[in-house]
Amino acid sequence: MQKIHRRKNQDISKEFICPQNCGKAYGSYAALYTHIKNKHPTAKPPEMKADHIKLKEQTRKNKADKEKVVSERV
Repeated sequence: MQKIHRRKNQDISKEFICPQNCGKAYGSYAALYTHIKNKHPTAKPPEMKADHIKLKEQTRKNKADKEKVVSERV
């Protein structure tokens, strides 16, 4: 079984900034959503932008393609 490599914190671009001006920024919409739900329970989380939805779909497609290649090798 191969080791899963994680990106380092400084390698992640943090595009998702908390709209409550608390100074926090996150690398994914899910992380920002969780932060807002936990730290700012009365605030409404922002809607996901169309370009982030496209990026998420492309990432999902790339992951599926990679898994297909790995399964073909076995």
